[in-house]
Order: sequence, then C-alpha cells, then structure tokens
Amino acid sequence: MAKIDELGMEALLEDSRQNYLGKEVGEVYIVQPYVLDWRRIRDFSWGLSDDNPLYCDPTYARSTRWGCQIAPPTIVPGMRYPGVHGALWDKPYRLNTFISGDKMQWFDVFRVGDAVRTSLRLDKMETKQGSRGPLIFFYSDGRLWNQYDKLVAKQYGTLIMIELPPGKTVGKKMHYEQEAYRYSEKEIEDIVNCYDNEVKQRRGAKPLYWEDVKVGDKLPTMVRGPMGLGDMIMWRRGCFCQSNALVGPFRLQYEVVKQSPATFGRINPATNWPYEHIEWEHEDAILAHYRGLPLPFDMGVMRAEIPAVLITNWMGDDGFLRHFESQFRKPNYYGDTTWYKGEVVKKYKETVGGVEYGAVDIKWEGVSQAGVTTTPGSATVYLPSPDKPVQVPIPYEESRTF
Repeated sequence: MAKIDELGMEALLEDSRQNYLGKEVGEVYIVQPYVLDWRRIRDFSWGLSDDNPLYCDPTYARSTRWGCQIAPPTIVPGMRYPGVHGALWDKPYRLNTFISGDKMQWFDVFRVGDAVRTSLRLDKMETKQGSRGPLIFFYSDGRLWNQYDKLVAKQYGTLIMIELPPGKTVGKKMHYEQEAYRYSEKEIEDIVNCYDNEVKQRRGAKPLYWEDVKVGDKLPTMVRGPMGLGDMIMWRRGCFCQSNALVGPFRLQYEVVKQSPATFGRINPATNWPYEHIEWEHEDAILAHYRGLPLPFDMGVMRAEIPAVLITNWMGDDGFLRHFESQFRKPNYYGDTTWYKGEVVKKYKETVGGVEYGAVDIKWEGVSQAGVTTTPGSATVYLPSPDKPVQVPIPYEESRTF
C-alpha cells in the first residue's frame, strides 16, 4: 500500500473513479432492515428538540389522519448518512471531510413498525477551487424503502473534501476562527421568549388548508441554542446512523478503531491515547483541531434534520413535506444559537401521476446569533383542501433521478 503521505487528493480521485463511482457503497452504519419502534421514533424527535405528539405520543398519533405514530420526515439521514466518502472510507487518504448539503424527497410517511432498508451510491465527482485551495465534491444518490418494497423517500447528499499537507496530524491552521459566544441579558430574553412560544404556535390537529395560504406569509420563528455538549449528545443518541451503531464508549470504541486505525483513529494529543474515534472530533474541544476547527461543532446532518421542525410545526398534522433541501455553509459551534425563519414564496397546483396536489414552496434560513447565515434552504409542502386530504403514497416511477 502507498504511504499515507502519498495518499492525497489526486490518488483519492483516481481510486474513487475506478472503484466507487456509480456503485452501491458499503458505508452502512446500522443493520438493515431497521425497524422503527415507537421509542426510536420518539428519541429521534427529541434529538431535534421536537416534542410534537404526532411523533412522540402514540395515543395522540392514533387520533390523527395517519392512524398511528409517524416519524419526523428528516429521519431519512438519521437512517442513512447521505455523505459518500468513496475510497476515503477504506483507506487513510490525507483529506478532511465536511458534509455541505442534503436534499430529500418523500412519497409517503414513515410509520411506527416500518422496517426500512436503504441504498446509497456515489453518483458524481468534481473538483472546485475553494478559498483555501482545491476541493473535491462527492454527490450521492440514496433511496429508502419500507417492508412492502415501496419507495418512501429519496435523498441526495454532498460531501466536500479538503487535502491536508503531507505529514499533517492535528490541525494547526484553523479553517474557521471563533470563540464561544457570551450572551447578553437581552439575547437570553429573546431566546427564552421564542422557546416559550414554540408549542403555542405549533398548528397540530388544526388543519392548514391550501386555500388559506398566501405568498408572502411568514412562518413562526424557531430557535435552537445555545448549543451545548448535552444537546449534541442527545441528538447523537436519537440519530441511529451516528449513535452507538457507529461508535461506542471505552472498549467498544477501541474495537472499532483497532480494525481501521488509519481511517477512524486519532491520537489524543493531551493523553497520547491512540484509539480516539474520528467521530469524537465533534464533541471534544481537543480533537476538534483535527478538522481545523477551534471548538466542538455540530454534526452536519443536524443542519438537515432540525430545520424541518420549522416546517412541520407550521403545516400541522395534515400537511405533507414533499421536498426539503438544506445547504451547510458554516459549522455551528459550542455555544452558538440558530434562528430559523421561513416565508411562502410560491403557491400552485401540482399534478403527479394523475393526482392533483395543493403545493406551497417555502424559502427558509438558519441564522446564527452573530447574524451569519449558516444554513439556507427550501421546502415544498402539500396541504389539504376542505374535504380533500393529501393523498399518499405519492405516485412515482422508480429511477435514479429526482
């Protein structure tokens, strides 16, 4: 095998082009099919700081049009991580990775008891010039089916890689510079007021009809933060593909790293312990420097999963999230707060497979306490009309394109 210092960007591209492009990837974190029991759905929802009874209370959920507990729609990347690493998954190339976006589309809801299987392939590769050097972009194409072999959702992820200099171990030059933010009394009051109003503004069982929506309507503002280690751990606990399915504590972590030390292992510069898992770079202030980041930082798919709560709170139990796209511009660091806002930008009728749906397009964004847009995105919601619920499953033709 080539020396690690030889395994740079060009070698990764060639290896991935020959051995991974257009193929199903083996980056599976959980045993499939994965059964969605009531508690797993609830724990995932709690990880988003979402206690919506449609997702968390089986008794309440049985009284809705769905007739049972359903999962938050953005459980999709929770069951199958959308970023494809190509040859980096199997070999110790000198690159850091950052997931930069996820796009999802739904044809039905995930119901309690569903047994979900997934697929994911490396669909496209390209290089671009970034502000700090050349970047690799890997684009993935994913599918999720239920136990009846019915397609429930698709997703399309983007992973960015940046090359480290030869011999690089712990990052010394930070990709971003930031210190933990300290809040004023006024800022704390604003966050508290928004938290106190969130449940009051959740639509729930009261239908939002397509006829009642207007272009320019603003969605109720939602806030998440300040982000602490407990928030990150609770999210990881509920996100199946990045919880104990990927790493564990103590001996379990050691067993994983021992099998692939060059790919997953990190040497803790404080303790000299050589079996730290790469995943702990998110929560550990010392290990975060391996990514060239100054503080513990959020997992990228948190920025794909959490913002949709803004949409589902607004659309209510009878709405159906059809499309959701998020772009990951900047990490959220320890202590950061994100303010989520959205606006209706289009209202129209859409016919799919001979069925007409009342569609609403929404532009949304997540903005940090410093006024930085960390996560912009868009969504399409299907809303009911009086005496006309949203018909599911949405008709589809099986293909590899959205």
